Amino acid sequence: MSETLRDLVVSLSLNSDNFTRNIKSINKQIQEAESAFRLASAGVENFETTTAGLSSKLSTLQRTFQLQQDAVGQYERALQQASDKLQECYARQNDYAQRLTDAKDKQQQLKTEVASAAQAYKHYKNTLGETDSATIAAKANLDAYKGEYRAAVQEVKKLEGQNVALKKSTQNAADAFSAAQTKLNGAKGAVKETAAEIDQCNRQLALSRTSWASAGEAIQASQRSIASIGKQMKTAESSYRLAAAGVKDFDKSAAGLTAKLTLLQEKLGLQQKAVAEYEKALAAAKEQLQAAQQVNDPDKIREATDAVQDAETALNNARAAVKQTQADIASCNKELKTAQSEWTKAGKSLESFGKSCDSVSKNLNKAGKLLSTTLTTPIVALGTAAIKSSIDFESSFTSVRKTVDATEAQFDQLAATSKKMSTQVAAGTDEINEVMASGGQLGVATEHLSDFTRVMIDLGNSCEDLSADEAATTIAQFANIMGTSQSQFSNIGSFHSLSELCS
Repeated sequence: MSETLRDLVVSLSLNSDNFTRNIKSINKQIQEAESAFRLASAGVENFETTTAGLSSKLSTLQRTFQLQQDAVGQYERALQQASDKLQECYARQNDYAQRLTDAKDKQQQLKTEVASAAQAYKHYKNTLGETDSATIAAKANLDAYKGEYRAAVQEVKKLEGQNVALKKSTQNAADAFSAAQTKLNGAKGAVKETAAEIDQCNRQLALSRTSWASAGEAIQASQRSIASIGKQMKTAESSYRLAAAGVKDFDKSAAGLTAKLTLLQEKLGLQQKAVAEYEKALAAAKEQLQAAQQVNDPDKIREATDAVQDAETALNNARAAVKQTQADIASCNKELKTAQSEWTKAGKSLESFGKSCDSVSKNLNKAGKLLSTTLTTPIVALGTAAIKSSIDFESSFTSVRKTVDATEAQFDQLAATSKKMSTQVAAGTDEINEVMASGGQLGVATEHLSDFTRVMIDLGNSCEDLSADEAATTIAQFANIMGTSQSQFSNIGSFHSLSELCS
């Protein structure tokens, strides 16, 4: 930019030293003011949003504004001189253009005079002879006209050259004027931009002295809490879906309704917490609106007004959700009372299951010894046969893959467990895989599926009237009803504990 300015100054015949020095000085002072602000803000997080930072920024902008106004004054002087130079060039061009026209007219007139004098000289020469006084006078007259004509031709050529030079000078002056006008416009535009920044900085500074920032932090805190509550709701809902997975008419059973009621009550508590957070967010948004109105900041007023409206809408929706959940709880309580007979039926079924197993509970230790001694050899033989029949195994294991959500490594572990278990209990891999698949369908977690399957196989082998698959279904439903941890399946499998739970 400095080179452009220097060329402009030269073209305008200005005092180059003064003009260039002034512009350079202004630019250096602006750079110094900006560097001072960068030094003050270096290493200070969010410095520009603090009261101290905004005060420093305002001071820098005000200093820049004053220097930019000084630059505008310099450019205005340059433009005025460019205008004067252009007017001067234009006037001289018109003057010399008229001189050229006059010179050409005179040249044409002299050309006519030369022709006339030549004709007269020729006449006298032919009629009177060259020595006659009249012929001599005519010859002198012709020579005089020729001299004037040659001088006129030279004058025309000189004026034509001067007119060409003046046209170039006028064009250069016009270009210089345009360049000066452009620079002045740019300088004025920079002044307006800085003025707008000063106005904005003043509003921000005034706003920083209100509760705008603290209210904004309160809104963000409420938003984080609401997001956390939303995640907790999703977790509770996923737990319910897990309990109901694969259980037919779970949501109509007493166990399902009890689980649903627990979920709804937990959901209600979370929704009420969300309402409280939305109320905090609304109060903070209103506080921001008051702060914006206090400093009369139109942009912040619009922003805060939108935030208040959004917060009111969200709060209304949250309160409506609470009412809906309360209605769902009331409806679920009614359905649960209606399903009490199904609870009784479920209790009798479990009691019958306990009695059918009670006949062998007293001989549990003995049965265990028999399984580990007298039956070891034939079971190992059966297990070996099952392992060899890999195609049959994979076919029965497909049902496990359909109902269990596991990784390939976990499926490999379950397959190994099934094969190993077939060598330890009186059951083949087909039956073991069937029980394992039922466990997956009933929502038993993958990490507990091996223990669950072993307990169900043992129960099926110990109770004459109960198959392992029936035991799996009954025990899983029982665990869901009682809220028993899946890690306690081995405890449920204890005949003594089961008899107590069913009694």
